[in-house]
Amino acid sequence: MSVLSETVRRQIFEVLSTDLILNELTPGDFHHQVAPQGTASPFVVYFRSSNLATYAFANNLVFEKDLWMIKALAESDAASSVSPEQQVEDVLSRIDTLLNGMSFTLEGATILLMRRIGDITPYIEQVSADQVVHHHGSMYEVTINNG
Repeated sequence: MSVLSETVRRQIFEVLSTDLILNELTPGDFHHQVAPQGTASPFVVYFRSSNLATYAFANNLVFEKDLWMIKALAESDAASSVSPEQQVEDVLSRIDTLLNGMSFTLEGATILLMRRIGDITPYIEQVSADQVVHHHGSMYEVTINNG
């Protein structure tokens, strides 16, 4: 991962982890790439899935576009009054409010735009006979101006 992408990762974490509403919705916290086993539900996993570089004359890097997957996961819980499907939808809605259209400045570069460009089809993971985890997420494109 490039230095700029690592900085974007930290910025995404900061935005997600400091929002009081999102923190109430996600007792399991926010995890880069993978959540530890036994993480409370629901929780968020995010990671950079790919990078596209745009060059100008003389091989000068002008823009980078990172694609970030951000997904919410929730376990089926008979004690909860809210379905896991609704939990992940609520979490994703709040994340979209926070991140979609966001711009910020990094040292040596500017994030021109962070935009949700698509959704990940919801799916269910059968972890054990009595444990089901619901996954749903979105893809965000982060356009970085390198100069």
